[in-house]
This record gives sequence, C-alpha cells and structure tokens, in this order.
Amino acid sequence: MPLKELLNNKSVSRRAAANDNLEVATLFSSYANTDGGIVLFGVKENGKLVGVSPQNLIEDIKYALLESGMADIVWEYEQLVEGRHLLIAVSISKSMNKLYIQNGRIKEYYCRICDKIIIANKIIMKVWSLKDGRSEFKKLNELESEIKRLIQENQMISLAFLYKSLSEKNSTTELALSQLILKNEVQIICKNDELKYSQVIFK
Repeated sequence: MPLKELLNNKSVSRRAAANDNLEVATLFSSYANTDGGIVLFGVKENGKLVGVSPQNLIEDIKYALLESGMADIVWEYEQLVEGRHLLIAVSISKSMNKLYIQNGRIKEYYCRICDKIIIANKIIMKVWSLKDGRSEFKKLNELESEIKRLIQENQMISLAFLYKSLSEKNSTTELALSQLILKNEVQIICKNDELKYSQVIFK
C-alpha cells in the first residue's frame, strides 16, 4: 500500500516508536486476534512524521513480543521513505489461535472494533468459541427474534439492556446474541468506548 494511502487509512495504526513492551503486545495481539492489519512506525498518532531507526525498531518489536509470550505472531515489515524520514510499515497476520496478555491472574484478550483496541468481552469470546467449534449452536429462534426486535426499536443496545429486557438466563441471552453476530444479523460497534449491538445494514 502506498505511503499516502497508509497515512490516510483509519484502520492503520500510527506509532512513533516501539519502546513500550505492553503497548506493542497489546497492539499486535489486537490485530492478530481480529483480521490482521498494519502499524506504521515513525509517525505520531496526530500524523506528525518523526522517523525511526529500522534496526532498533525491529529489535524493540521482537523483544516486546518475546517478553509478552507472543513471539509466534506472524509479521513482516517494509521500509518507506518520506522526505528525510524513514518509516516502517509492519503487516500483522491473523492468528490461528487467540492470544492473551496475562494481567495478574486475568487473561486479557484484545481485539479491534471500529478501529479501536478493545478487551474482548464475554460476547466476543463466545463468538470466537462458536466459530472455532468449541461451543455448539442451539435453536433459539424466538429469543433471537426478540433480540432483533429490541435492536430495531432502539437502534443500538448494550448487553446490560438485554439482561434487563429479557426473562431468559444471561448465559442463554449471550449465546443467542453471539449466534446472531455469527449469522451477520447483528454487529458489534464501539460507542463512547462502550460496546453496543446494532442491526447489520446491507448496502
């Protein structure tokens, strides 16, 4: 992808450097746990070009991933030149297995929703489990229809709203919502840093 397109693409992350191990691990795993993506190093998040030292940057990335137990992430890089600045575009591949960061006793799985880094909630985890075959689909047609009705009436809803609106067990509601997401009838969006659920609009 040409540099101009990278700079104007909202799905491409910008970073001035890779000297924060946790940030690098979080960023790379969020792409690997979703559909892969690109990180452009040598550019501040506000778009200002600062350039990088390629050798130092690559070593920093390798060290950060190794320290975080994510050395298996598949990535490659390309050097780009803009004026007097040398930039590095890192392409991260989608991982076959979901990666997590150990935070004390908690495993935090990161992904990307609406081009933002999000800690996977129970619905995203359930969607992954269904997709991987670790959980089984169930016939919940009536419940799924009720969820779609609530979404249509409110445009977007939270999981807490569903819990309050439905008489089913929370776990059953979570499964029905996850199945709708996998069927591409409901989508996850990020609104004011909160995950919401809305109807899929086909253009």
